[in-house]
Amino acid sequence: MSRLPNTAAVAAVVLGAAVVGQGHSIAYVDPAVDEVTRAGRGPVKLYVPDGYDPLHPAPLLLALHGAGGRGEELAGIASMVDEKGFLYAHPDGGCPSGSGLRWCYPEIRPPDDPAYLRALIEAIAAQYSVNPNRVFIYGISSGGMMAYSMACRYADVITAIAVFTGRIRETECRPGDPVHVLHIHGTMDTLIYQLPWLATTPYNLWFWAESNGCAPTCEGARPGCADTADDPCDASLGRLDLVAALPGEETVITRWAEGCATTGVVELWAVLGAGHPGVDPKWTTSDYELLRRLAVNWLLAHPADCNRNGKPDDEDIADGTSRDCNGNLIPDECEPGGVEVAKADFNRDCHVDMTDFWVFEACANGPTLPYASGCALIPDGEGFIAADFDGDRDVDQNDFGVFQRCYSGPGQPADPDCTE
Repeated sequence: MSRLPNTAAVAAVVLGAAVVGQGHSIAYVDPAVDEVTRAGRGPVKLYVPDGYDPLHPAPLLLALHGAGGRGEELAGIASMVDEKGFLYAHPDGGCPSGSGLRWCYPEIRPPDDPAYLRALIEAIAAQYSVNPNRVFIYGISSGGMMAYSMACRYADVITAIAVFTGRIRETECRPGDPVHVLHIHGTMDTLIYQLPWLATTPYNLWFWAESNGCAPTCEGARPGCADTADDPCDASLGRLDLVAALPGEETVITRWAEGCATTGVVELWAVLGAGHPGVDPKWTTSDYELLRRLAVNWLLAHPADCNRNGKPDDEDIADGTSRDCNGNLIPDECEPGGVEVAKADFNRDCHVDMTDFWVFEACANGPTLPYASGCALIPDGEGFIAADFDGDRDVDQNDFGVFQRCYSGPGQPADPDCTE
């Protein structure tokens, strides 16, 4: 599992940062893509929270606009950046749509917007310290479809998505990892499907529940409940008031969480009586602002938990429950094939320190044999003593020089290639 790819070789340009009113700064990040994929798009605005510290990786949120819109329409989410401490970008789609833009898919026509968005994530992670356990996407309408596509194609990178109307458009969606999913949809919205929402929306959620390993039964409101005396909606998960023009708390909640509560929960907020945003006049600017705040809070509350122990992976690493020998904030037990550690890390605790030196000292016997008895406990895979780094069948000054090169000190990951 590589939630964020190795960014060491990613080419990205960050153009000057300017302080803005609320304390956060703005940078411009240019993803490394070809001109067809770029589709005339320039550097992308990135909001960097006040107090950003590269030693403490920050969550990353991308917000994707609807058809005919532009990313700048979602700039209001930046008001949460300082409060919540996340990096934030609202890129533009690559295809024209009316007076604005929409998202494109390579199997239909260029540009390849999923590849563009992944390159953007890589570019941001190359320049800023991004927490790979907390990479989120919020999408509205066609941006919601793109959020689903990103989760389908790049589940190794995307932690959670929040979709405000939208559907899975992938003909073959095969995510390799769980992705938390929040889906928000008006029950009178026929624009996305040209069908009543109930005919297709639950399919998206059942698919993700199964893909994420959730039990098939859900809790809370039954999808499609009419909220009448004869067909009431279960409010055991609470209700929300997302549309001021509709009476009471019109939004009911359904959740698939059994067996997947910390790895890939799936949740539906059904807005009873609401149509498509931007079309149904019942939706107002203040409604959108509230919904976005609630959706972002939901995303931030759903980080990755690859080892399924009920705690976020970065917390496992911080408290010592999991090792992270390569320092990428992904527990080593979740990495395919495990993680290589330095040969001088004899106790395999990720760092080379005095504990390892005492083992080396027990092995050191100059250019003669036999080795000290303590050495017999640590043969390597080729039959040599592990402290015999140069493979000349003795542990001497040359090997000590290699050990010094590997020494990282307590709590600091050691370079696995230090003996090369």
